[in-house]
Amino acid sequence: MNESILLYIGLGLLFILSVLWVRKPNKANHTKRKKLEEYPSFDYDLEQIEIDNFHISEEVDIHSKYDSEYGIPNKSFGQHTIVDKKTMTTFKTFLNFKLSYRHHSQKIKVELPVDHTIIRMKFYMQKTTKVYVISEGDKNTLPLLVMDFRFLEFDFFNSLHINFNNGYRESEAKMEL
Repeated sequence: MNESILLYIGLGLLFILSVLWVRKPNKANHTKRKKLEEYPSFDYDLEQIEIDNFHISEEVDIHSKYDSEYGIPNKSFGQHTIVDKKTMTTFKTFLNFKLSYRHHSQKIKVELPVDHTIIRMKFYMQKTTKVYVISEGDKNTLPLLVMDFRFLEFDFFNSLHINFNNGYRESEAKMEL
C-alpha cells in the first residue's frame, strides 16, 4: 500500500518536472520574439510576393535484404531484392519579391520545400507581415532587415534576414539576434 502511494507520488513529480522542462524553451523563444519586436518595423503586403511552384512525382523502388516473404536472407553480398514501388512527390515553392527600404532595393528569391497551396492559404489569411529594421545603416553601411515569417509555422523557416550589402540569406530554424 505504501509502495503504491510512493510510486504515484514519484510519477506525479516526474510528470510535473517534464512539463516544466518542456515549457522552458518556449520562454526563451518568447524572450527572443519580444527582443525582435523592440526594433522599429513596417508592414509588408504579402500580395506583392509572387509564388511559383514545382513538384515532381517519381516511382521509387523499396528494397529488402531478404529474398522472399519467408525472411530468407539474400546471399548476394550488397544486393537487395525489390519488394515494392512507391510514388514519392517532391514539392518546391519559390517566393519572389522585391523589398525596398528608403533608397535601397533588393530582389529576393526564397526556395521552400512545401506545397504552394499551404503558403498561398497562409498568405491569404495573414495579408501582411512585419519587417523589422535591425540596423538603419549610414554613409558606410547599409540597412539590415528581418522579415517575419513566423505565421507560416514552419520549424525550418521563420524569418528572412536581409542585408543589402550581401543580398539575402535564409535564417536558421530558430531566430538568433
